[in-house]
Parts: sequence; C-alpha cells; structure tokens
Amino acid sequence: MSGQQIACLWVPYLGARVARRAEQELGEGPLILIDEGGRVLAADARAAARGVAPGMGERQAVVRCPEARSAPAARYPIWEAQDALWEEVKRYAWRWQPAGLGCIYLETEERQASPSRQAAGSSGLLDRSPLPFYLLDWCQALAGAVRQLGWEPALGVTGSKFGADVAGQVAGANSALLVAPEAQRAFLAGQPIATLPLDAEVLLNLQHLGIRALGQFARLPAAAVSARFGPAGRTAQRWALGLDDRPVVPPWEARETSARIELDGPSADRERLLALLGQRAERLLSPLQERLQEAGRVTLLVTRADGRAVAASYTFPQPTAAAGVVRLGLAAALDRVAWDGQPAVEIALTLAGIQDAPGRQLALFDLAQAAAGGNSPQGRARLEAALRRLAARFGPDAFRLAALVDPDNPLPERRVSWREA
Repeated sequence: MSGQQIACLWVPYLGARVARRAEQELGEGPLILIDEGGRVLAADARAAARGVAPGMGERQAVVRCPEARSAPAARYPIWEAQDALWEEVKRYAWRWQPAGLGCIYLETEERQASPSRQAAGSSGLLDRSPLPFYLLDWCQALAGAVRQLGWEPALGVTGSKFGADVAGQVAGANSALLVAPEAQRAFLAGQPIATLPLDAEVLLNLQHLGIRALGQFARLPAAAVSARFGPAGRTAQRWALGLDDRPVVPPWEARETSARIELDGPSADRERLLALLGQRAERLLSPLQERLQEAGRVTLLVTRADGRAVAASYTFPQPTAAAGVVRLGLAAALDRVAWDGQPAVEIALTLAGIQDAPGRQLALFDLAQAAAGGNSPQGRARLEAALRRLAARFGPDAFRLAALVDPDNPLPERRVSWREA
C-alpha cells in the first residue's frame, strides 16, 4: 500500500476532563462548560449522550440535560492543557492541523519499525487491513506520548481527513483504528449519517428519508443531492464515498478570506457599519459553507477620517460559518475599535483561521443514543417525556413522528410516512 496517510487524534471530552482534574468537587454527574458568549464550549460523555453539543446555547443545553451542572469554562485551564497536548503531539509529524478542542490531524511519517513493535496489534490497535509496520510503530509512540500527559487518546488513520476522523470516533478512548485507503469506502459505508458535518436540520431531513448510513447517502444520485442539499451536501456525499482530498494544513498555512468596504462618506453609525459588514461577511461565508469549512476569528482594519488605520479582532470560542454567530463577532470587534471620535471611511474585513468543520452528532430528541439502542424502554420513555413537554407548550397537533414504511422503495419520499406523536 502506498500514498498519503492521515491520522486524526482526539482526546474525548478533553474540556470536561480538564475541569474535573482541576476541581474534584465537580463530581461525576453530567457537566457542561459555558464560554464567555453563553454557549457550550465542552460537555462530558453523559451530557453529550443527552444531546448537548459545542456551540449550543446554555438554555438549549439545560433543556436537553436538566440534571447537568453548568460551570464557566474560563475557570479552568482548558486552553493551556490543549497547548501542552499540541506541543507533545506535533513532535510526531511535520504537518499538523488543529481540528477543534482536543482534536488534531497529522500527516504520518514513514520510519523503520523496531522488530519488537512488529507484533503491535495487541495494544489497543485494531488492524482492519494490511498496513505498513511503521504505522503501527508510529501510532504506539504517539498514543504513549499522550498517555504520559494523563489523557486517553483515540486515534484513526487512513488516507483522508474524513475517514481518519470517523475511524478515530469508532476506535474510542485508548484505542486506534487503522484503515487502508483502498478500504475507506467500504469502512465508511456502514457508519451513521450523523458523522457528516452537516446542519442538524439536513441530518434530520435525511433520517426522515430513511438515510441512516453513509453508504445509503453515497448511493443517492449526485444531481439529486446537489439539488436538494446544495454544494455542501454534494461535498459531504463525496466524503462518504471516500473522495476527500483535503490536505493537512498547518496553522502557519491557514487560509484567510478578505473583503474591503469603501463607505460613501465618513460614518460613525454603528448599526449601519454592522449591517454593511454583515452583508459582506455572508458573501465570504458562502464558499466556506459549500466546502464545509469554518472561520476561527474575524479581523477589522478600519481607516478613520484622520487617515489612521486601526485594527480590532474577535476570536470565536468555536470556529463557525454561521452568519448569525459571525455577526455577533463583528459587533464585538467593532466595539473594540479605537475610534477616538473619528468616523470610518473604509473597512477591511478578514475571516481568518479557516479550517475544516468537525463532524457533529445529531442530538435532537437524543437520536444519537436512540440509534445505539434507543428502542429500549428507557430510551422510549425519555423521548415521550420530551414530546409531552413540547406538546404542552406548542399544542398536541404540532408534532408528528416519521415512520419508515417502505425502506427499499427507490423513491426517497415514499420510504417514510407520518403518524401522530
């Protein structure tokens, strides 16, 4: 086997683990960490199983997991722990790319494996296909370095970013899953559709159509996917087919996209400036959304009427391509500009730190847990309790359940029907 090998290493629930290490009084119950913007930065396994996900508003998170304990993320050295992790991990690759809290992509390096490592399949490495021994040796060394820091790594290795990401999720803590590039498509075919970094609404739509696995999504006509789900859907379908040629992009090579706004006349009207910036930002975000990418920060370079150029920036707690969240970041950056009583005549807007969107789990009504056995009495009871709460607020006729009535029908719209909740 030849060709590039990409690894995805992540430390499951790193933020919550750092918090518990720093404050043992947090206990073992569900834990949610809230960033300065009032959104979820991290959650532990119990809260995640109830549908709590990064980027979600605190109120949404509490509704999904009322028994969870909330704490401000800034109280704990989460970013310091991640920096220490990156410093250790990047020694094992020339090219590396952070991919969210506790997650990083690495290009593997071929090296001579020692004879003692050539039977390495017994230490948590799930070898699903013939692979060079240097990869087994490399994975063992990398995982060992992470364990020395006190964390439990999950590691996936194959020929693409998306495949490595999914393999790492399948492997789980303290394990590694290595998949030969030529076996990617077969491996991905059986994985849940929720591993794709698509909007929750799109994932729910796919589930209503009976599309629950990547293999089913991959078999849909490409033209139909593009027509219904747009360029982002077509990009996701290519990934499901194992056709992901994105390279590992180190931080020093991270992309930026910019636009310049020349004002008709000097202006200090905050709302007008924010409206202009929001409109231009949406244009910049459109190609990112199509490529399933996100921006890490927004930077403004404001030229004032006195000729002086002043800069201000805002870093998002989690990379985003959502226009509403970016608008909030623009408002925060505008408020940091040193105006000194001078209006603006020109503004340069830059979306920086562009990176690939991480896979998300579909959390509505705890469907992720339902897919793993939610037909149990406990899972059904939780779903019915959630429906009762929502029906009490919005009325008994506001909800319907999708029923898979003809899963093999060639027409997606005929595979499902609706019944009362």
